[in-house]
Amino acid sequence: GNVLFQSETRDTKELAAICRDGIKAKLTLEIELMVISADELREAMANAPDWWGEDPASKHNAIFVIPPANTMEIMEGMGEIMPAFEKVAYSGPIIFWSAVLATYSRTRWSKLVQTKYYISTTIRNINTTRKLLELSQTDQ
Repeated sequence: GNVLFQSETRDTKELAAICRDGIKAKLTLEIELMVISADELREAMANAPDWWGEDPASKHNAIFVIPPANTMEIMEGMGEIMPAFEKVAYSGPIIFWSAVLATYSRTRWSKLVQTKYYISTTIRNINTTRKLLELSQTDQ
């Protein structure tokens, strides 16, 4: 899920630890999570590739990298893309991925869930990602 909140603490590692501890205490559930600031999200989205979200016949996802993993580790670990079927780029902690729906199963990144890197990511579609950006810019 997604949670938006305001905090005086700007340290995303500290905030992630507080959230993780709170979830564990309340729900007895240990999960990995990431905290991304509104500024980080805004910057990453401003640097999203022009092709991301443009083709209605494609699936467009934002793959958020959960620390301590890093974007380059995931990109390199997943290997070369299948350029005939997918496009991949990144900005900050977000990997932007688009794949033609008709050939989705042929893409390298559709196999992310079958790799050791999946545990270090959380994936949102383009609509959810844009909505999170919109909500992060309001004073709610």
